[in-house]
Amino acid sequence: MNEEKSKIIAELADYVRSDLPVQEIIDNFQYLIQKLDYTNRVAAITKAIERLNAGCTYDYVAAGLREWYDIDISSQELALLLYGAKGLLPRELRCERRPARQENEKAAQTE
Repeated sequence: MNEEKSKIIAELADYVRSDLPVQEIIDNFQYLIQKLDYTNRVAAITKAIERLNAGCTYDYVAAGLREWYDIDISSQELALLLYGAKGLLPRELRCERRPARQENEKAAQTE
């Protein structure tokens, strides 16, 4: 993610040095600044889908988003937001992963 931000910042600097019309530079700045914020939101959604696919619950992921990205969202809101999201496994597959994940954690604790 830091690479993406560095790339966007470098792009902003290139626009300043260019001979583009001022209005085009301003438009590009607005777009790239919005893209920086957008990158954080995309990372949060990607992380949420990743955790859900690993068998975590919506409650766990919502709490994690508060901790990881300072995003305050309820588990119900998260479920609505991600309903039908690309990359999100069907509920049955996610639930199948849950017991296997819990058994692995129990086995790791006893070792």
